[in-house]
Amino acid sequence: MGDQMENDMDYTNYLYQEIQDEISEFHFHSFQQAAKHYQNQAEAGDEQAMYIYAVQLEGGYGVQQDYKEAIKWYQEAAKLGNSRAKYNLGLIYYVGRYEGIEGTKQQALEYFIEAANDEFDKACLQLGHLYLLGSNDIEQDIMESIKYYEKAAELENFEAYNCLGNIYKTGKVVDGVVVIEQDIKKAKEYYQKGADGSALAKYNLGCIYYEGLQESSDQQDLEDQHNEQQNQKLNQCQNQDNNQFQVQSQIQEQDQDQKQEYQIQPNHYKAFKLFKEAADLRVRQAAFNLGAMLETGTGCRKNLKKSLEYYKLSKELGYQEADEHFQRVKQQLREQKKKGGCSICVVF
Repeated sequence: MGDQMENDMDYTNYLYQEIQDEISEFHFHSFQQAAKHYQNQAEAGDEQAMYIYAVQLEGGYGVQQDYKEAIKWYQEAAKLGNSRAKYNLGLIYYVGRYEGIEGTKQQALEYFIEAANDEFDKACLQLGHLYLLGSNDIEQDIMESIKYYEKAAELENFEAYNCLGNIYKTGKVVDGVVVIEQDIKKAKEYYQKGADGSALAKYNLGCIYYEGLQESSDQQDLEDQHNEQQNQKLNQCQNQDNNQFQVQSQIQEQDQDQKQEYQIQPNHYKAFKLFKEAADLRVRQAAFNLGAMLETGTGCRKNLKKSLEYYKLSKELGYQEADEHFQRVKQQLREQKKKGGCSICVVF
């Protein structure tokens, strides 16, 4: 499956949060107590109880983990219209998450569509990903992708705004044909809306302010961007490598003689603030960018100690490129200490 589906760690966290919310709301003392309650309610025909009990069975929360039994209860809940159960079945079948569990990608797609028709925002978001990327089982359809992203955004899914921003930031070319023209203004607007609830949107909005972007109406420019992206095999949907997260945003050099329709001037101070907000939400590329800005004093006062902290955080979050920068700044601080110097402090 492509990078956009929920990876194992994210999916585990998602399941845990689903059952944790139920336990908190109904004041169960333990997962075991909750499991007994929901099993009884599920057997009595309660569709929400069927869903929650299935989550417990899938995650092994208060009961012995049993994927086949979990799927049975998801299917029962789905038959009664539970959109979350449909969504979980879609994830299980599409990824082929569990050995011995049979299901086709077409079944998964049908479950996602059913859940999306129920106005479930996560299902709309996943459909946006699937149609954007395309696969052997699902034909790429950029307009269908945008339709589902827009629907998810209308349902207040902030990640959908981020994905829409990514589409319009670069434009989309399919088989040499421009399907969506680059629209930096629209991309910025989507990122701004998404930044209210998406760490990635904060990060990507920060990239726009850092780079100072401008767009061109030149179709060849879009096609050149597309070819470069294909060669680099970058995932454009969420600007992340999704083991999970971000592919480093590169500062784009622009031809000053190129026709320009819209331009955003660089604002490193705004970029710094947005990167910090995203880094505080554990976006590893934002932490890396903060380390770089603090190392050079870009958009902030130079502070090697803080730079070291953010490079370390980025590395701990899985961005291995940060290690080289971490070691370099660490060495600078050692040399500085030998000379009796000190790093300049910064106030956030």
